[in-house]
Amino acid sequence: IVRSSPPWNSPRTVSELFWFEYSRYYCQVDYMVSNNDLDLFIIGQSGSAYPIELKSKSPVLDSNLGDWFGLDIGPFAKMAFFTSNSMNTDALYVVQEVDDHRNHVAWLGIKFTHLVKSCSWVGQAGGQGMTGGASSTIKVPKGAFTELGSLLPTL
Repeated sequence: IVRSSPPWNSPRTVSELFWFEYSRYYCQVDYMVSNNDLDLFIIGQSGSAYPIELKSKSPVLDSNLGDWFGLDIGPFAKMAFFTSNSMNTDALYVVQEVDDHRNHVAWLGIKFTHLVKSCSWVGQAGGQGMTGGASSTIKVPKGAFTELGSLLPTL
């Protein structure tokens, strides 16, 4: 690392990288939780920390449920862990909705405590997971999400 060269000569960048990595280390050491898939944390206006699962998705149509977004079982379990212990009050699932050509449509979000009240409890086979195996997906109705710009100020 050459401290006088970008990005290392930017105190803001170095600070942001440090706190992101420190948060991962803190979770692993103090809470014995795998931190290999923490997308990010934000601190709400209330002072509470919110772990975030962040995905880019197109909605899928179900004739009974309407439009929905999938959430794999692994991230679902991760958000359940953070929500169930005293470390946090909630977690967030944030979706960048894209069209079939991957063009941005909207930023949507949902608190995990609201997600579990609105999701379909019947899992569905998902696509291929990161390790090559099949994944199982929870359906979350698109109508349960809130525009991110309206959700974030409530945290």
